[in-house]
Amino acid sequence: MKHTCPHCGEKTISPIKKAFAGNPKAKGTVCPNCGKRSTNELKSAIFHNIINAIALVFCVYAYVNLIAMETAIYMAISIVGAFVITHLVDAFFFKLVPAIRLDFD
Repeated sequence: MKHTCPHCGEKTISPIKKAFAGNPKAKGTVCPNCGKRSTNELKSAIFHNIINAIALVFCVYAYVNLIAMETAIYMAISIVGAFVITHLVDAFFFKLVPAIRLDFD
């Protein structure tokens, strides 16, 4: 299942490349067909911030209220979970938009 490039309209971008394309100000991923860069839309960056804020609150809660070994485990789970969730959602739910950065290449 490939995703459509916003520049040339061809389905050339894999879900893995799309998952790590980044927000609109990132360098993004290069389309193998046309060579232009694209990133995930702004809604993706907002989603990342919300999920990361939830993970941060959970880490602070774990640090304050749990025993030392449990704290490390729960903090690691929340950080890795936030990373995995945000990238899976990027790979399959948000659309690609043209990159707005001009300082690459």
